[in-house]
Amino acid sequence: MKLFKIIILFSLLSNPVFGQSEQCTGYRNDLIFLKKSLEENYPSLYRFKSKASINKLFDDCIQEIDSRTSEKDFYKTLKLILSHIEDGHLNCSAPDSLRQLIDVKEKHFPLSLYFTEDKTYVDCSNLLGFPSGTEITEINGVSISAIKKNLFNYIVSDGKIEAKKYWILNHSFWFYFSLVYGQHKEYMITYKNSNGQLLKTTVNAVHEKEIQCKSLTDNNDDKLVDLKFLHQNIALLTIRTFANDDLQSANIDFADFLNSTFNEIKTKKITSLIIDLRLNGGGRDTYGALLYSYLCDTTFHYYQQLETSSKILDEKEHPNLSLQQPKNNYFPGKVYILINGLSFSVTSEFCTIVKNNNRAIFIGEETGGTYCGNTSGNFIETSLPYSKFIVFTPTTKYTMVTTDKNNIDRGIIPDYIIKPTVADLINKKDVQLSLGIKLAEKNNSR
Repeated sequence: MKLFKIIILFSLLSNPVFGQSEQCTGYRNDLIFLKKSLEENYPSLYRFKSKASINKLFDDCIQEIDSRTSEKDFYKTLKLILSHIEDGHLNCSAPDSLRQLIDVKEKHFPLSLYFTEDKTYVDCSNLLGFPSGTEITEINGVSISAIKKNLFNYIVSDGKIEAKKYWILNHSFWFYFSLVYGQHKEYMITYKNSNGQLLKTTVNAVHEKEIQCKSLTDNNDDKLVDLKFLHQNIALLTIRTFANDDLQSANIDFADFLNSTFNEIKTKKITSLIIDLRLNGGGRDTYGALLYSYLCDTTFHYYQQLETSSKILDEKEHPNLSLQQPKNNYFPGKVYILINGLSFSVTSEFCTIVKNNNRAIFIGEETGGTYCGNTSGNFIETSLPYSKFIVFTPTTKYTMVTTDKNNIDRGIIPDYIIKPTVADLINKKDVQLSLGIKLAEKNNSR
C-alpha cells in the first residue's frame, strides 16, 4: 500500500476575538480548520460515532482552549479528538520543537510498564529495586487502573477495540502519562514486593533515553516472513508484515514466497498449518486477498465496497473489488491463526475473510482492526495553519464482505482467547503458539 502525501496549507482570515490572546485564537481556529478538513476529506468521520457526538467534541475542545493553553496542551487535545473518532489509522505529529522538548529535554516516569486487564507490572527498568514482574498499584496516589482508563482516551484505535491500546501503552507509557498528567520531578510509587507486601517509594523523573530497556514483549526473531516444519505434519508460517517496502528492503518477493511456500507445504503433505500474524500491522491491500487465495478452493469476494469522500470505487480502481480466484496449490487442511492487538489494517481484513468463511481457528487476542473494515488507502497530511501540527488522514473507507453485522466496532475475537501473563513473558513461554501446536497435534492424531 503506497502512501501518497499531499500537504494542505490554508490560512484562516479571522480577527482575534476581543480579550483572547493570539495563541488562544490560533489554536481554536486550528480545530475549526481540522474539523472542516475531516468533513471534506475523511469518509469515516461518523462511522463509529454520531455527527452530534463529533460536533459536541469539537465544540467542547474549542471552548476549553484559553490563554493558558500551551503547545503541549494542544497536542493533548488533538490526541483526545483523534481517539474519540475511533480510527486506528488517524495520527498526528508535533512540530520539531515540541518533539525535541518531550524526547530530549523533559523528564518522565522512569519505569516501562506492562498492562493487563486487571493488573500492571514492571516490564523492564534501569532502576534498582524494580525487577520485571513487580506489580505497580498506584502512582502519585492515583490507582493504576484509573490511570490506564484515562490514558486510553488519548490512544487511537479502531472502534471499541482495546487490544491495540494495550500494546501502545505498554511501549510508550512514559509519553502518554507525561502528556496527560503533566511533568513531575519525582513520583510516589505504590508497589508489591516479592512477598506481596505493599510498599511506597519515591523515584526521580528521567530523560526518555534513560527509560529505554529490553522489553519482555520484544520480538527476538527479525525475520519478516518464515516457514518452519514442525513434527506431525505441522507447518508454521510467520508473516510479520504485508508492507511491500519492508519486504523489498529484505529482498523478499511476497508473491513468490507464498507460491513456493504452499508448493513446499503440498509436497511435504502437511495436514495442519499455523499462520502467525501477531505484530503484523498491515501493508499492501492485495497481499491479504493473495494469502487467502491459498486457503480456499472456490472463488470469493473480498471487499464489499471502497469509498472516498467524493466517490465509490469500482473494480478497475482496485483489484480486490473483483471476484477473487483460488490458487491451484491451495492448502486444504486445518488452519490455525495467531493474532494480537497489533494485527491491524490489511491483517485484520484478511482475518475477516477467514473468519467469515469459517476457514480457521483463531488463537490469541482480539485484532487491532475491526471486523467490518477500516479507513486507510491514500493519506493526506493536513498542516494546521497556526500550530503547525500535522494530522495524517486516511481517505478511503474499506467495507469488508461479512455475514455478521453485529459488533461492527470490534475486531476478530479469537476462538481461544489467551494472553501471556507477565510470568509467561519472563519465562519466555509463547503460550499462544504452544496452544496452536497442541490443537494441531490433536487434529492430526484423529
